[in-house]
Amino acid sequence: EHEKREINKKILLQSISGFDEVYYIGMNNEGLSKAYNEGVKKLNSCCHKIGGVLFLDQDSDVSHATLKQLWDTYNKLEDICDLGVLGAYPIRVDGIGYRYNVKKENTNILPTNVIEVKRVISSFSIVPLRVLNELNGFYDDFFIDHIDNDFSRRCIKKNKIVAMDLNAKFIQRIGEGSITFLGRHITPISAPFRHYYQARNILLSAKRCGDGIIYALPYLVKRFIMI
Repeated sequence: EHEKREINKKILLQSISGFDEVYYIGMNNEGLSKAYNEGVKKLNSCCHKIGGVLFLDQDSDVSHATLKQLWDTYNKLEDICDLGVLGAYPIRVDGIGYRYNVKKENTNILPTNVIEVKRVISSFSIVPLRVLNELNGFYDDFFIDHIDNDFSRRCIKKNKIVAMDLNAKFIQRIGEGSITFLGRHITPISAPFRHYYQARNILLSAKRCGDGIIYALPYLVKRFIMI
């Protein structure tokens, strides 16, 4: 396994050689939130003109056109509101969009393709670097799961807008399957070990955000049903 990692590392370094603005940060697997924070730390140390930070992962299928769409919307929102995070609209492989929770009706401030929501997933999202610094990034001890929900919640607590661009659609593969009822998609099925992190981080997030157990209860019930 170690030899395989070293081979992959060598191939990766060869593929980015010659690109002065591409950086590789080699670490052990300390979790997604830690990796995000290390990337932000690198940007703060060497890229002083950065406005927004784009987050992606290997489960996202993103086109150049959709990427341009999201950046264009981000630039517009930065001029008209106190933006916390802008996310694209995740679509399942079968073409059906994942459900989202609208925070309030679209106001005159936001473009017609943008809605204010309670949370967006971190993959294919853009966060202003100043917001990442203000909120001290993501919680390293979350490791994986609920990282984006927690960050969205902290943005809202700071009266920042969490927005989704409905015109920036992309395919996102979540979980190992899905739970359906009467033909309707209810929720993705997670790998067993992730149920622990999901429940644990839901409780940690509620405590740190000052929301209490009542706020966390619907999320915990959902996790229990899936188990």
